[in-house]
Amino acid sequence: MTISKSILLINDVYHVQIGLPSVLAVPAPFTPQELNRLSQYGEPVVACGGTFTYPDATTFALPANDLVFPAQFPLKQLFAIADYDDALLAATTFQAAIVVLLTTAMEALVDNTPGAIGTSLETIDTGGN
Repeated sequence: MTISKSILLINDVYHVQIGLPSVLAVPAPFTPQELNRLSQYGEPVVACGGTFTYPDATTFALPANDLVFPAQFPLKQLFAIADYDDALLAATTFQAAIVVLLTTAMEALVDNTPGAIGTSLETIDTGGN
């Protein structure tokens, strides 16, 4: 899987964006196996809100925000300098956490094993001759 991520400072607000690269990107966003699993099992839901932990183990919280990946992406989150002691650290912490969540969701999807396909015969003893 290939994703696109950015953090831009605009008018004292850090804009975090995470999504898929453009349609013409090389390499393609998904491998054939990932596309196959998305087709078989559907798109995973990623919890993009909740509590996030800074490197020093302190935390910050964002409202619940469960998104379907990739249908509801790109994800955009704002971090105003006025609202955080270190808005850039909050932005980078958030971005790194979401990348881990996306990676985990896609790894779980790829690890799914398709159900058994085929026919089997079983003889059932009913006690009759």
